[in-house]
Amino acid sequence: MRRFIRLFILAILVSLGPVHAEPVRLDSIFTVLDQAIQHSDLYMRHRQAELDTLSVRFSSVSPAHLTKRYHLARELETSYRSVSYDSCLYYNQVALDIALQLQDSSLITMSKVHYADLLCKNTNFFEGIGLIKQTTSHHLSVADRKNYYRICRDAYKGIAYYTDLKNLSAKYYTQSDMYRDSLRSIATLGSLDEYKLKETAGLDVHNYTEALKYNQKLFESSIPGTSDYSMEAYLRAIIYRGLNRRTMTKYWLAISAVSDVRNGTKDHASLWMLAQMLSEDGKTAQAYRYIKFSWELTKEYNGKLRVIQISSILSAIMHDHNVIKARSERRMSYVLIIISVLGLLLLAAMIYMYRQKQHLAVAQKELLKRNDELGTLNMKLLKSNKMRIHYIGQFLELCAFHIHKMTHFRNRILTKSKYIQPADLVKYLKSTEFSENELDILYKQFDQAFLNLYPTFLSQFNALLEEQYRITIDQSMTLTTEQRIFALIRIGISESKKIAEFLNYAPNTIYNYRARIKKQALNKAADFEALVMEIK
Repeated sequence: MRRFIRLFILAILVSLGPVHAEPVRLDSIFTVLDQAIQHSDLYMRHRQAELDTLSVRFSSVSPAHLTKRYHLARELETSYRSVSYDSCLYYNQVALDIALQLQDSSLITMSKVHYADLLCKNTNFFEGIGLIKQTTSHHLSVADRKNYYRICRDAYKGIAYYTDLKNLSAKYYTQSDMYRDSLRSIATLGSLDEYKLKETAGLDVHNYTEALKYNQKLFESSIPGTSDYSMEAYLRAIIYRGLNRRTMTKYWLAISAVSDVRNGTKDHASLWMLAQMLSEDGKTAQAYRYIKFSWELTKEYNGKLRVIQISSILSAIMHDHNVIKARSERRMSYVLIIISVLGLLLLAAMIYMYRQKQHLAVAQKELLKRNDELGTLNMKLLKSNKMRIHYIGQFLELCAFHIHKMTHFRNRILTKSKYIQPADLVKYLKSTEFSENELDILYKQFDQAFLNLYPTFLSQFNALLEEQYRITIDQSMTLTTEQRIFALIRIGISESKKIAEFLNYAPNTIYNYRARIKKQALNKAADFEALVMEIK
């Protein structure tokens, strides 16, 4: 199966032309990406089956065979790195426990630095750095030292990048450079390790032409369908972004995303970065599909850093998507109203013509009774009347035909509108139920998104209140008005006027809610809203 996937991706790349060719056909690679997403369940099941097989192997090893169990635990940790952060963390802890039982300093060191690597990739930089400081590389093999230096370099570079303190940032960059130099000192000349170092060095100093040269060497050595292949494709996209070649950036992000999806990867960056670029290009529907799929995988992976990175992009794309959806619904409403008006006009025309027909029939009878002597004239009048009836019939048929067409078109609109009857739709549009339903949907989406980001908010919020005032927590994932007000405060919306606009209340009402909750606080001396802002 995996061999087939690799060959398939390789065939795609060959069909799309040379790797440096520009312009490239984005629609072709987007088609491949869409198909991969459509069949993602198959790839996920295949990846999970491999992990389950490896887990069974680990469980079947006797506890007495500690060394074998250690290496299997390490293999499981590596296999879970792009699938589940929690599982990866678990097997790392298992490996560390076994290493401590074996009292093997090399295994203990590598377990700790791998644990530090996981912590740093989940924004727990200080804990990770603390673990690294407990270790030393003197007793490690050359292969382990490479991993050790690489993890240490990336950990210090990560904390240097994310800290807002310039002095600390410079200090940590210096530490990172020291480990980079250590890694360079043991890298073999002309090896993939050396190419990787030079590629990274080029990216660090924005020498994208140099970075691209070594990326090409690494890409040629990577196998389609592997994590290394996905990473090099992603780095090539970053290189092209630095060279301001937007089309090539999207192309290689798509290549990396295809590889990630087919490899059953849930921790990735390519797809949501591609979604962001498509959103900037105005392709909201496509961006929405990609970011929604990426968000579902990110939630399953459960890595804090990825959630932080994707949340702002998700919010922006969702907003654009909802705006376009609302605009489309308004246009649909206008079309339905126009169709309804035209239908009423046609019905009025039919009634008018029918009455005219009745008047003509009455006139005909009266003429026949009044003057038998005018037979010839009467026959002419009768013939003329029949002709008029004939043309009236034709006109009615024409009206019926147009009514049928309008009805057919209206039915198509109604079918797309989920079979809502026109009269009900007009009544619905005149009522406030439409806006109230939309507000309910907005609040439900807000509640769900907020509680996914702050899963312990409700319990921590209750802990700030006196026991008799604590709000009962249900399982509906729906916030009360008071909880929603302080949820908005938690995400930085603190002005009562803005909160009132969002919740459709008067500002005085919001102020009263806030004042009442503050009076119910457990610690009345403290700044209640500041405590709410500290909820994680």
